[in-house]
Amino acid sequence: MEIKYTNNREDYIKGYEKRRKFTLRKDVFLLTLNILALMGITFYFINEMSSFYNIEISLYLTVILIIATLIIITTILMNRISKKIIQKFIDKLIETRNNTLGSKIIEVKNDVIILKGEKSYVEYNIKAIDNIYEEDDVLVICIQKIDPIILIPINSFESKEVKNQFINLIKQKSGYLR
Repeated sequence: MEIKYTNNREDYIKGYEKRRKFTLRKDVFLLTLNILALMGITFYFINEMSSFYNIEISLYLTVILIIATLIIITTILMNRISKKIIQKFIDKLIETRNNTLGSKIIEVKNDVIILKGEKSYVEYNIKAIDNIYEEDDVLVICIQKIDPIILIPINSFESKEVKNQFINLIKQKSGYLR
């Protein structure tokens, strides 16, 4: 089966969005754990100090409010920063790989996916593919669950049936996809 398509920068931004979100969730989770540990240590010291000083419950609530605000602000900043990092990564990818943008042909033969560009020819072992999904009108083929290696705009397929045949062919031959 052979599919002709053309990539642009927006396809790569859409294709890498899931990876960005996964990394962001992991980072926010670790940040939250660290802040909760810091909050536990703070409460321990406040509790120890309360045996010497008269500390009101409002101090506990103030600490919780400050820490919750820090988590929210940091999450917003991390989201904005991760979007900029992904855009810089995609710009670097486009700059270093001469086959990133432009017309391509993808072909599935036996246990190999062949990707032909204007200036390139790449073969991928189909067994290395372990995830395939749609993200904002882009079909994303991944290795290591979230690392996109091939991005195909959905409008490149003649019909929904052809797209489903292509996806099923990759799933069937890879053996790892469910």
